[in-house]
Amino acid sequence: MTFKDPTIHPSQITPRAIAEDRRQWLKNLALGGAALGMGSWLEREAFAKPVAPREKLPAKLNEQYSTRENQTSYEDATSYNNFYEFGMDKEDPAKFAERLQTRPWTVSIEGMVKKPVTLDIDALLKLAPMEERVYRLRCVEGWSMVIPWNGYVLSNLLNRVEPLGSAKYVEFISLADPKQMPGLKQKEVIRFQKAIIAAGSQPIALPFMPKDPRVVDSTGALLLQSIPKRMLVIGGGIIGLEMATVYSALGSRIDIVEMMDGLMAGADRDLERVWEKMNAHRFDRIMLKTRAVRAEAKPDGIEVFFEGEKAPDGPQQYDLVLVAVGRTPNGKKIDASAAGVQVDERGFIPVDAQMRTNVANIFAIGDIVGQPMLAHKAVHEGHVAAEAAAGQKSYFDAKQIPSVAYTDPEVAWAGLTEEQCKAQGIAYEKGLFPWAASGRAIANGRDEGFTKLLFDANTHRIIGGGIVGTNAGDLIGEVCLAIEMGADSVDIGKTIHPHPTLGESVGLAAEAHHGSCTDLPPAKKK
Repeated sequence: MTFKDPTIHPSQITPRAIAEDRRQWLKNLALGGAALGMGSWLEREAFAKPVAPREKLPAKLNEQYSTRENQTSYEDATSYNNFYEFGMDKEDPAKFAERLQTRPWTVSIEGMVKKPVTLDIDALLKLAPMEERVYRLRCVEGWSMVIPWNGYVLSNLLNRVEPLGSAKYVEFISLADPKQMPGLKQKEVIRFQKAIIAAGSQPIALPFMPKDPRVVDSTGALLLQSIPKRMLVIGGGIIGLEMATVYSALGSRIDIVEMMDGLMAGADRDLERVWEKMNAHRFDRIMLKTRAVRAEAKPDGIEVFFEGEKAPDGPQQYDLVLVAVGRTPNGKKIDASAAGVQVDERGFIPVDAQMRTNVANIFAIGDIVGQPMLAHKAVHEGHVAAEAAAGQKSYFDAKQIPSVAYTDPEVAWAGLTEEQCKAQGIAYEKGLFPWAASGRAIANGRDEGFTKLLFDANTHRIIGGGIVGTNAGDLIGEVCLAIEMGADSVDIGKTIHPHPTLGESVGLAAEAHHGSCTDLPPAKKK
C-alpha cells in the first residue's frame, strides 16, 4: 500500500504534461528511438514544454439524431467540476474548500412521514462515527486523488422519520447556489410534448389558529400520534365527521362545530338525520350555526372561543383541534402561467371536456380543476386526459359522481339529490325502502338505514339516489351504473338481486316506486 507523505506540497507533484512526456519517451525508447528520447531527457525540454492549448474536435450536427437541445457551452464542458472535485487543478480543492460554508446548511427530511426532521451539519456528523468519514488518500501515477466518504445509507435516514405506508417515492432536492457551488445549474428543464397537471389541493387553514402541533389538518389527524381526551372538530363536512368517528371510537370526547344549519353538505337532510340520530350519544356537542372565532395555545391545551346559536358559555379547552373546513386548489402554487396555462382567482385551472387547458398540449385533472374534490373523480379524469393526449376521442361526460361519508353509519349518494331537483325545478318521483323491512339488516342488528331512488317524473328514468346504513358506500355502485345506463324503475326492479342482502334494497326501492314491492305495505294512493 502506498501512502502520501504529508510534508510534500501539491505543487511538488509532477505536472500531468511532464508525466505524459515521460511515457512517450519510454515508448520511443522501446521502439528504438533512444537517441531522440535521451536527447529530450538530457536537454530537460520535457520540463519546460508548455501544455498545448485544448481545441474542439471538428464535428457536424446530424439533424436526424438531434434532440434540438442547447449544446453545452465549450466553457462549461472544459471547466466543469462536480461536488467532489471542486476544480480541475490539483490545488483547487484546497482553494475552493475555504469558500465552502457548511453553515447554515441543513438537510430536511419531510413529506409523508410521521417524524419530519431538519438536521444541521453537527447533527449529521453525529449520525456516523469519524472513522467512516475519514478521507482516504491515494497516489496514482503522480496524481493526487481524494476519495471521499460515500455518505449515509438512505434507508437509515428514512427509518428515523418513519415514512407513512402511503409514501411511494423519494425526491432529492439539492443545493443549487452557484456562489457556493461553482458549476452547478440552478434549474432543471424537462421537455415534453404533452403534460397532465395533477397538483391537487391542500387543506384550508384558519388564520386565527395558533401554530401548534395540537392544531392539525386532516393529514395531521391521520398520523394518530396520540389519543386526545378532548377533541374539537371544526367543520361538519365529510372529512370532519369521518375523523370524529375514528377518534370517538378510540375513546376521545368530541365536539363538532359547523357554521351552517346542517352537517354533511351535499347530502339530503333525511340521510343526514339518520346519521345524526345514531350519533347523538357519540359526541358531547354538535354546534350548528356556530363558529370558532379565536384560539390560544395554553400549556395544558388549546383554548377556543365560539360565537353563534349554540356557542357554549365561555372558551373551551381541547387537547387536539382538527381544522376541516375544506380544501383549496394548488393552481397558484405551481407557476402554471409560465407555460401560458390559465388559472382563475381561486386557484382552479379551467378545462374542457377532454380535460384540456387553454394550452392545447397541457391537460389538468383532479382537485385543481374543480369540485367535487374526490379521488375517484380524479382517476376518471386522468383516464380521459391520457386517452385524449394519445389522440383518442375521449371526453368526461359523467352523469353522476358518487359521494361517500365513511362514518358510522355510512352515507352515500349519487346523481341529483332532492334538494337539487327542487332548486332546479325538476319534477321527480321517489322510491324508498326502509331497512327495517330488510331481513339482512335485521339479522345484522343495523336496520336504522334506508335506500331511496329518484326518478324523472316524465320518463321514469333514474336521476339520483341515496343510501344511509352499513356499507352504503359499497351499495351505491349499482345506483351509479343505473344512472349512467339510463335505467328506469322497471329495469331496476325486475333485475333479480340475491336474497337476503343489503344490495337488494336497491331493487326493492325501485319496486316501491312503481308499486310492486311485496315486502312493504301497499302505498297509499295520492
